[in-house]
Amino acid sequence: MNTYLLIGDSQAEGLLPYIHERMHARGFTMVGAATHVGWKTARFVSEQAAVALSRVNPDVVLVVLGGNDIATTASARAVLAEDIRQFLAQIRSSSSPHIIWIGPAHSTDPNTSRRHEAVADVQSSMLPALGVEWHDGGPMTEDLGHAADGVHFPRTSLIRWADRINQALFTNEHSTRWVGAVSLLAAAAGIAGIAWLYFR
Repeated sequence: MNTYLLIGDSQAEGLLPYIHERMHARGFTMVGAATHVGWKTARFVSEQAAVALSRVNPDVVLVVLGGNDIATTASARAVLAEDIRQFLAQIRSSSSPHIIWIGPAHSTDPNTSRRHEAVADVQSSMLPALGVEWHDGGPMTEDLGHAADGVHFPRTSLIRWADRINQALFTNEHSTRWVGAVSLLAAAAGIAGIAWLYFR
C-alpha cells in the first residue's frame, strides 16, 4: 500500500480534499494530515506536529508550507533555515519518507508577494540539498483567480492548483523515480505476503 501524509498551512487545508482525490486515483492512501491556518514552519517545529504523524511510516510526506514565514532580512533567513532543518528532522524522526514540498503560492498583494518570494528563495536554496523534492508554488498559481484577500483561492482555483501539483508529482523526472520505487516496494511486499501464506 502506498501511503502519504499532508502537512501545511491554510493553503494545504484548502487543497486537502482535491489532493486526496488525485492521490487516491494514483493508488495512494492518506494516513494522516496536519493542516493549520496561520502556522509558520516554526510553529510546526514548536508544536512537534510532524513527530506523531511520522510514526505511521508514510511512503510520502507532502508539505504545502511557507506562506506565513518571513525571510526578508539576513537574520530572518537564518532563523527560517534552521526551522526548516528542525522540521525535516521531525518528519524523519521515525521513518524515511520521500518528502515533497510545495512552496508559497502567488499573491496579488505586493507585500505578501515579496515575502513569499523571499521564503521561496530560502526553500529552493536548501531543500533539494537536504533530499527534498521542491516545487515552486508561485508559478503554479500565478494565473489562478484569488479570493478577496489576494492570498487564498476559491474552490475552482484550488482544483486547478491540485491538478498542477498532481501533474508535477507524477510527470516530473525526479517524482517518476520515487513513484516507481514506491510501487516496486509495494509489489515486493505483496509477493512476500503471498509467498508467506503459501509456504507457511
